[in-house]
Amino acid sequence: MQDLNNISQFIEIVLLIVAVIVLVLLACFLYKLIRFLSNLKETVNKVNKTIDIVDESLNKLQQPLRTVESISHSIDTVHFFSEKAVRNFVKDINTIYAQVKQFILDLFVKKRRETSTEEEAVVYDE
Repeated sequence: MQDLNNISQFIEIVLLIVAVIVLVLLACFLYKLIRFLSNLKETVNKVNKTIDIVDESLNKLQQPLRTVESISHSIDTVHFFSEKAVRNFVKDINTIYAQVKQFILDLFVKKRRETSTEEEAVVYDE
């Protein structure tokens, strides 16, 4: 019986030691968890500040970006109308060229007719 008492006392002592070790480990775990959560809170605050700074910077850039967009649209409009004007100019030049060409051809044809008529008149006079 005494052996059972000794074993029982040994088990009680081991259980107390294990309980103390578990409590110490639990305390260490809780301490590290509290530190982690505290660091996490600081990190989240830093990230929030960084996001706020980035947001402010983006807001400051909005107006210049709108200006660049407006200038881009203006340049596109100028380019469109310039291209249209050049096309119309080239078209008009081609039309004028065709008219001048026709005028010169008509002039030469008229001169040939006059010359050939004069030659025919000379031939008939003889």
